[in-house]
Amino acid sequence: MFVHDLRPLDILNYLIKYADDTLLCPQISQTTAELEMIHVICWANENKMAVNLLKTVELVFHRSNVSHDLSPLAMSNVSRVDSAKLLGVHLKHDLNFSQHVESSVAICNQRLYLLAQLKKQGLGMSTMDYIFNAIVLNKILYALPVYFGYLTEGQKQMLQRVLYRANRR
Repeated sequence: MFVHDLRPLDILNYLIKYADDTLLCPQISQTTAELEMIHVICWANENKMAVNLLKTVELVFHRSNVSHDLSPLAMSNVSRVDSAKLLGVHLKHDLNFSQHVESSVAICNQRLYLLAQLKKQGLGMSTMDYIFNAIVLNKILYALPVYFGYLTEGQKQMLQRVLYRANRR
């Protein structure tokens, strides 16, 4: 409710607001990303809030084979990155989700080890199933419909192997 009155300068731009994160998605419009960013900072100041520019990054989505000469000018006071973590999902400039899949698989493998230790200590199967659903399956399924179409067959197999290992145990 607090950010309900925050609107973009141009109707062709999007401001996606979630908790304390704002995703600025300018398209072809009359305003630049920098002007929209200044607008967000002014709005925050008027509402007695501050934008933490140390945690603010700019991620420009583009194909890997596109020259950097065609990219928009970088915003001042905001670092431009090739990848960022937004709402728990690692995004890369080319919509390659390898970093996210590798991170998720590593975390799930650690959690499967924890489940194996709990099993050795005599935890019941129904309780193990609840814990598996909460800490492993939910990690894999989180935001999966959003990025599944961008995964390679190898990345899909990495996620499938985690489930296979879990089923074996």
